[in-house]
Amino acid sequence: MRLRQSPPSPSVPAFPRPTAYRLVASLQAEGYLLEADGGYAIGFELLPLAAALLDKNPLRLAALPHLQALSERTGERTNLGILQRGRVMILGGFERPSLPTIYSRFGRAIPAHRSALGKALLSQLPAEDVAAIVGPEPFARSTARTITSMDALLADLEETRKRGYAIENGENSETSRCIAALIAPEDASALGAISISTSARGGADVSGFVDSLLQTAEMIAHVARGYRKQEPLRRRAARRRDPVASQ
Repeated sequence: MRLRQSPPSPSVPAFPRPTAYRLVASLQAEGYLLEADGGYAIGFELLPLAAALLDKNPLRLAALPHLQALSERTGERTNLGILQRGRVMILGGFERPSLPTIYSRFGRAIPAHRSALGKALLSQLPAEDVAAIVGPEPFARSTARTITSMDALLADLEETRKRGYAIENGENSETSRCIAALIAPEDASALGAISISTSARGGADVSGFVDSLLQTAEMIAHVARGYRKQEPLRRRAARRRDPVASQ
């Protein structure tokens, strides 16, 4: 067993090498870690824990029937996301009805600054919280259209607030087209956001689905009105991208 040396981080506790070896060996023995490509990957024993978390998440349970109906009505992919440690975490969704399988990349994380879900979620936050989430400039670029400066991002978020939904046009991938809206019960912080995604290659014009998107977000917010178990979005938003910063 070989451990790689990582750069020091003030938010990561320092363990003596023998202790680190024992911890990794114990996790590997229990199936929580697997050796892969000269390092380690998440083990299969974590899957039941993740499944149980998703199956009991009230927001996801409230959203899925409406996301399925939205996907069937528009013929496009729908997603549910939240801000989690500085990135957008996909909790659920449905693939285009014309495809044979349900969208299943739950747990996928997307940089907030280059996704419609992320920009919808960032749009309700003050500039200092946005800066804490996206980190220093220039922001990571995925395509020529990706926003890489704070001024440009804040201008985009202002437009998002004015129109009531976020737009992503080739910023995460060259062919991606997406709109997203907040799930925001009255007098409460946003619980998450939903989106409709399509492709520039043969996909529909998502701008024609705005009314359906907003109506669906409102219905989910009504169903999930009692969803208060997660800490408020604004408090989570101030946390850094560092994966252990909030522990």
